[in-house]
Amino acid sequence: MLSRIRLMRFKKFEAVEVELRPFTVLIGENSSGKTTILQAINFALHNLHFRELLETKKGIAQARERGVVLTLEELPGMSLSSVGELYYGGKASKSQESAARIELVDTDDNIYRLQILSLFHYSGTCRRTEGGNAVASPKKKRG
Repeated sequence: MLSRIRLMRFKKFEAVEVELRPFTVLIGENSSGKTTILQAINFALHNLHFRELLETKKGIAQARERGVVLTLEELPGMSLSSVGELYYGGKASKSQESAARIELVDTDDNIYRLQILSLFHYSGTCRRTEGGNAVASPKKKRG
């Protein structure tokens, strides 16, 4: 069970930590970040599971250090018009220092960290090819 979530540079939060209990109610004014916290939990758990970012070796869960390529359409439970909306201040970045981060902590004090970096800073799409490699295709500007 999750006991804590930390968000750094994720959507509207520069840095926030929320303690979770067996029954937690998020209360706040409109646009205070309640949905953002739920989206972060959903995003992290979805990617840990479906992108197989955890593996079990000899009964012990271990993180796989690998990158995952996602398009805006693949973000679970989020409707975004640009990748910048994932980042505090609306600015996507390739740098490690300004990456968005989601950190989940469970009741056994295991920490699950996800770091979100933007690979592309232009209007385009990203798709998987048959070989499993990601290919970026910039959208043509109509002039």
